[in-house]
Amino acid sequence: MKKSGHLFAKELENLEVRVDEASMLLDLKVLLKDYYTATFSANEKKLEIKFDNGQKFEISVKEKK
Repeated sequence: MKKSGHLFAKELENLEVRVDEASMLLDLKVLLKDYYTATFSANEKKLEIKFDNGQKFEISVKEKK
């Protein structure tokens, strides 16, 4: 059974799961928000992080095939 989209770890047992790039970025955003106080914005291509001190970061995810 193949699925696409966001799944929780307990749902992964005995499944062949494909995670798309947008879902991976969303998961990274959620994780990073636990560690940093910043402004986060995401779209299907990238995650932008802006800190109050002026620093800006951009994270992109691309599946290697």
